[in-house]
Formats: sequence, C-alpha cells, structure tokens
Amino acid sequence: MYLRRTMRHVVHVPSAVALFAALTLLGQGCFFLDDDFEDPVSAESPRINPCDIVSVSCQQWTLDWVELERESTSGRLPSVRVVSEEEFAAKVQPSMTPPNMEASNFETIMRLLGVAPQNQSLEEATAMDSAMNVAARYYPDEDEVLVVARESMDPRLAVIVLAHELVHALQDQEGAFELEPSALDARVSYRAAVEGEASYYELRVGRSLGWYDLEDGQWDSLLDDWTERVRSDVADSSWPMLAASRWLPYPLGTRWVLELFRSGGDAAAREAVRNFPNHSRELLFDDEPNARSELREVQCPLGSPFDGLTELEGEPLGRLLVWAFLQAYLSEDWLAWLSAAHLESDRIHLFEEPNTGARVLGWRMRFEDSALAQDISTELREQRQSWHVARWGDELQIVVSSDESVFHDWVAPDDASPCPVGDDS
Repeated sequence: MYLRRTMRHVVHVPSAVALFAALTLLGQGCFFLDDDFEDPVSAESPRINPCDIVSVSCQQWTLDWVELERESTSGRLPSVRVVSEEEFAAKVQPSMTPPNMEASNFETIMRLLGVAPQNQSLEEATAMDSAMNVAARYYPDEDEVLVVARESMDPRLAVIVLAHELVHALQDQEGAFELEPSALDARVSYRAAVEGEASYYELRVGRSLGWYDLEDGQWDSLLDDWTERVRSDVADSSWPMLAASRWLPYPLGTRWVLELFRSGGDAAAREAVRNFPNHSRELLFDDEPNARSELREVQCPLGSPFDGLTELEGEPLGRLLVWAFLQAYLSEDWLAWLSAAHLESDRIHLFEEPNTGARVLGWRMRFEDSALAQDISTELREQRQSWHVARWGDELQIVVSSDESVFHDWVAPDDASPCPVGDDS
C-alpha cells in the first residue's frame, strides 16, 4: 500500500527528493507523503516522461519496468483502478493488530503501558489514517490495485506509486503472501521484508527512469537518514508502539533487501520475503558487536500474578516494540535503542479479573546484564510510581492494572521463590 501522510517523511538525496513510506498498517504495505512534498525527481528534465496510469498500456509499461529491475519475468498485470477519495476511503479498512491478538486487547495493553492517547480509540486512529493518508493499495483477494486520484500528485509520482503496488502483486503471484506468520514479532519482520522489497524496487525504477538521482554510494546514508526520521516520528507519536510496528519496517526492510542484493543480486532480493528474518532483532541490531548469537529466554515466563485471573493474551513483543516502549520512558532515545539492542527475550501477558472486569498486565524482559536491567527499572519506577516494577538479576518485570484495588492483598514472591519477582537484590 502506498499512503499519503501529513508528517515529515521526505528523505533527501543530492539533487532529488525521494518520497518514502513510513507506515505499516499490518496489512498490505503503504507509503506516506508530506502535504507539501517536493517533486520526487531531480530539478533537471526527466530522461523519460511519465505516462498516465489510467491507461492499461501505462500500467503494463510500469510492470515491465518493475520486472526489468527485479529480473523477473511472466508477471501478470492485476486490475488497476484510479478512484475518487470517497470511493477509496470506503474501501480501505486496514487491520492494525496482529491476527492472533484481539484489537481490544492490543489497545488495552498500550493503554495500560501509557503509550496510547486517552481521547482516541484504536478504531478512530485507523479510520483517520485510512480516510486521510492512503494513496494506493493492492488487494490480493481481488488481485486489484486501487490508486486514489489526487490533484496534487505528480504524474511521475503516480507511476512510482503504481510500481510499488505492482511489486506486491508480483509477490502475491509468487506465493509470498502465503508465508505470513501469526506471532507479532515475526509478523513485523515479515512485513519489513514485504515492504522492503517493494520500496527497494520502487527506488530502482525511479532511478532507472531518471526521476531519482540515487547513486550506489548513497544508499546507506539515505537509509540511515530515513530510519532516523522514522524513529523521531515514532517518538513524537501518541501511539509509539503501534507507530514503530507500522512505520519502521519500511526503512529497516529496505536495508534488509539492499544487503541481500549486495550479497546475491536480484535473485537474492526477490527471495527476501521467503527468507524473511524470524525476529525484529535481525532487522534492528544484527550488526550489534556485543549481541549474543544465542539469546536466552526469560527464566520464568510470567504466569498469573495472583489467583483468579483469566489470561487473554500472551506472547513476546520483540526488540522493536520494546524499544518503542522504552523510548517513551527513558531519559534518552539512544539509551532506549541501546537497551533494546541488549534485550535477550521478553513475554507479555494480559489477564482479566472476572469479578470486576479489571485488566492486569504482566511483562517480563531479560537483558544481557543485571546493571542494564537495574538502570531501566530505576527509571521506570521514577516515571510510573503506580506500577509494580521489580528486578531480579538480569530480568525486569512490570505488573500494572486498570484497577489498583485488585492488588490489595497481593504480595510479590520473595527472592527465595523459583521465579523471584520481588524488589532488587
């Protein structure tokens, strides 16, 4: 999906402006554009003039360019329609939650962690993004690309938007969409591979057409800048954990595909989705010099903090979402990024107290050393005095509820227990 976004995702390269994607709606991919975006081309006259994507011949021409860059053949042109904003808004209903997690539970987790606005629901946020920001989307069930007609869209940009969606169509035809996992951290990584390939070849097509001035030596600095901009926007977002899972897969995934291309050419890049990384740590911190090759699981996966609770959700969130959470509370973003780089494992659980309907969240994280866990627990206690934050060795635990009265007779196990969760020792 290619989206138009009213934030600052304009990544500059010398003599050109590359307009990038920054939002994953945990459905098909999407790109955003600034309201006041500049032309995504050099100031010089383009080497090849754009065509009108309304025509089938232009659609096929764009597909031919995509296949030329991918070194793929025999791709089938899906149905492509340019529709009004009203028709598009009625059609686009993206899912923003992982398939194994209820939307209400996902929203509750973020609210309990204090990383969701009180005056907006997840559903409202989805509806607003869909109505205002979506520019194009590929629908695999219908084998159709819809592009919203916007007066402000340069014809060259329309071709680039279509090229991005046609990569998704080719991925679908090659069976890539059948590989989508259910676990949240793996799904974020999968989406990074899907969107990374589409973004990478969108840039390649624009460069080949003479609309992007992007030399081989500029890729790394461009992707560094893109990642930093997205990290900044995540920090500014009222939904930081959601924003991280939606936006960061684009620049991180593009880098992933670029590295595949550097090691194995287009044949390797085309296989990015089939070989997607199993964990977000491979996208964010694969080059971290102190990272362990084998990560340790939490010693004591958190069960119910006390009797009588019903578990609603339970799964690891992974480094990307741990970073998004920590950057909302730690004093420096670089410290949050470094802390997430040294996360070994985590597991979050959401429970319900049946008598009151209160929700109770428990999250356990294991870091590479106890000093880091100590520093994080100290800052979290200072920021959220109502939370039950505990640290034992290199593991950190957070327990919080929507109703503090549920803790009236709860006593955390002491350090002699099999899974101590008491105060620091």
